[in-house]
Amino acid sequence: MAENNFLKNRFLRNLLILSIMIAIALILYNNFFITPSLSKLLINATESDAVRVTRHLASLMLTSEKLK
Repeated sequence: MAENNFLKNRFLRNLLILSIMIAIALILYNNFFITPSLSKLLINATESDAVRVTRHLASLMLTSEKLK
């Protein structure tokens, strides 16, 4: 049983280490690049929507005041 230990097999051990390194790299990439970019995109979209809605409501109010 001890002879079949995959950690003693150099290829399998290196493959395991490589897989763990790739998994850690993907997690770090997600935390440091993808999530901040998505947050920035969401903030910019919300700000532009708020400006658009405000302009629309202001134009409605100005139009209704002219009709009075």
